[in-house]
Amino acid sequence: TINIQVDMQLTLHIDPSLLPATHSVRPRLLPCELRDTVQNLKGFITQLFGVPFLRQDLYLDGVSLQNDYLSLEALGVQEDALLEVKPRARALNLYPETSRGRGRPGCWGDGSARGLWEASKQLPVNRPDDGVGITKVFETS
Repeated sequence: TINIQVDMQLTLHIDPSLLPATHSVRPRLLPCELRDTVQNLKGFITQLFGVPFLRQDLYLDGVSLQNDYLSLEALGVQEDALLEVKPRARALNLYPETSRGRGRPGCWGDGSARGLWEASKQLPVNRPDDGVGITKVFETS
């Protein structure tokens, strides 16, 4: 058997939207040591409860933990502290280089053309009323 020294156990509340369907929503105890960092805690939460690492925002007694490299000792965490896991807000565009349309502005590939008039500014479109194009081809003499 392996003996693991546990300095403390933090009370953990996980937002229900982050939990897999197999886990019940209830307060949990997270075993940890004073030398553990915020990043370590996120890893433990991922491993023990299945919460995706990159979706976690941790709050210690209501204060957001922004620096993943601070230890619990540096944060002054006490045994009775409450650790909350809330969903991290996603950026508007996770993959800006791959989600941007390819092509010149105003074309259909770029996604910015909204109609015939706007497309005709970029694409060579012959209108029947200008005397050139399809109507000219079908005229017979």
